[in-house]
Amino acid sequence: MPPQIIVGYYLLGVNLLTCVLFGVDKYMAAARTWRISEKTLWFFSCIGGSAGAFIGMHLFRHKTKKLEFQFVMLCIVCAQLFVAYLLYQYVF
Repeated sequence: MPPQIIVGYYLLGVNLLTCVLFGVDKYMAAARTWRISEKTLWFFSCIGGSAGAFIGMHLFRHKTKKLEFQFVMLCIVCAQLFVAYLLYQYVF
């Protein structure tokens, strides 16, 4: 299987998982019970799930008013875009 296909499946899976985690955390917040930590949400965003994070944030209206959280998410996306640019320029 070509590496591009493997990376594509990985990104699809991690983004789907990240989106689901945002939904679960929103549900748990509404139920006032155990929560998923912000560090966990940031971790899954960092390992490739930033698109799923943004979809989950807006789909579930979760973490959209916390400016600090949004700033960290923006930094993660910028770092990922920079790494993608470097990979495209020097590896592919």
